Formats: sequence, structure tokens, C-alpha cells
Amino acid sequence: RETPPSSNARTAVDTHDQMEIKPDYPDYEQWMAVRRFNRELKRQIEQGFAQAGLDTAARMRQLLVEQGCDGGGDCRGLVLIVDDEEDLAAAVEVLIRRRGFRTYKVHDGLAGVAAAQQLLPDLVLLDYELPELDGLQVLERLRADPSTADLPVLLSSAARVALAEARRADGFLQKPFPEALLHEMIDRVLRGRGVRP
Repeated sequence: RETPPSSNARTAVDTHDQMEIKPDYPDYEQWMAVRRFNRELKRQIEQGFAQAGLDTAARMRQLLVEQGCDGGGDCRGLVLIVDDEEDLAAAVEVLIRRRGFRTYKVHDGLAGVAAAQQLLPDLVLLDYELPELDGLQVLERLRADPSTADLPVLLSSAARVALAEARRADGFLQKPFPEALLHEMIDRVLRGRGVRP
């Protein structure tokens, strides 16, 4: 069904490939190849939506008036968002920026480690299921590097996460989460790490 450009619908593609496949599984590499293919196909489809003038989820950021750092207000710090669901990451980015933070987004685990090492953000919002390195592998690398060992990390996931794994981060958010809980958890993690919330 075609949606006219004037529609208020938010159009996005869900690849439904968020299964919990760990690196020690026999078909891990094949599954990562499928996810990379799906991510590229999703990008192409959503680019087609945008070119057709559909009101996509990615346009939400353009439609909102951002405040905080970009609006001349007091900047509360930098949040690194590591999430392979690009439309969801963009939506979360808007919410975080409206609370006065600068943001930087990346969409796979390796890029997350590199960005954290280069930017030294005030907080890392880290998805559990990522291509290249999963969230726990990213967390291990950050904790092993003296320059990033003390970065506050808020882990998030739509999948089931064992309590022991969730406790390796400074906090955990179960997706989908309400906006109020996102802000509450960010403030709690920053206070717990001695950062001004």
C-alpha cells in the first residue's frame, strides 16, 4: 500500500533479525553476514522512502526543534549512542539532545569502541546486540583500555539479558523504554559515576 507524502505515518523498515546469536555459536559468521545484508537493504529501502517524499522515522529529527547544546543552552556533556537500529538510534538521539547533551552515533561494535576511545564521552548508551562486536564484547574492550575503563556505560536491549551480564554495565534499559525512564537511567548512571547529571 502506498502512503502519500502528506501522511503523518512514520515509515521505517524492521529487519526482525534481533536473535541472540553469540560468537561461540557454529553459524555466528553466517548470521552476521545476514544482518549486514539486512542493514544495507534496510538503508536502501528507507532511502527510497525518503526520495519518494514519505514521512519516514529518520525525518523525525529534522522535524523537531532541537534544544540544549545546539540551541545555545547549557551543554551537559557528550553521549555516544551505539545501536545498529538506525531509526531507533535517531529517535533516542533526539530525546537525549533535547535534554541538553551532545550526541554521536555509530552502528556497530567496532565503531563503538573506536568512537569511545577517540571521543571519551561522558556516557555510552550501548545496544546489547550489534554487528562486528556485541555489546558485552564492546564493554570488555572499553574496560580493558585504561583510557576508557571508567566511562559510564548504559546497556540496552530488546532481548533477554542475564542479570550477571547486565550488571557488567553501569545500568540496563529493556527496550522499548519510555522517555522518562531513559532520562532517569542516564541521570542515575552519571550520578553513580560522579558525573554532574
